[in-house]
Amino acid sequence: MSLVDASQVADFLAAHPPFDALSRESAEEVAAHATVTEYADGDLVLDAFAGAIHEVCIVVSGTVALWHDAAGFDEPADQIAGPGDVFGFSAMLTERSVGPRAAAVGPATVLRVDG
Repeated sequence: MSLVDASQVADFLAAHPPFDALSRESAEEVAAHATVTEYADGDLVLDAFAGAIHEVCIVVSGTVALWHDAAGFDEPADQIAGPGDVFGFSAMLTERSVGPRAAAVGPATVLRVDG
């Protein structure tokens, strides 16, 4: 899936919780401050153990591996996120380095929504 403009981003958000609860106007405002990033297999998408973050991530296409334990990066991922899955919200809401660490599994597109 390719998200080219803010209207398409708003449509994507409207189809996925918790953003599906937003009014169209609110979804368009969120979309105006979002960025779409493409990742190759193995690329680091997010490391919320490294410092506070101010955004959440939503998988648009592909898959992203998530580790919820800073000491477990050499272990298999704790979770695999797919299209519509949101991650990074705990670190954003608490403004603390609580994880996760996320890496693309194959090509992946991730929408970053400014907190």
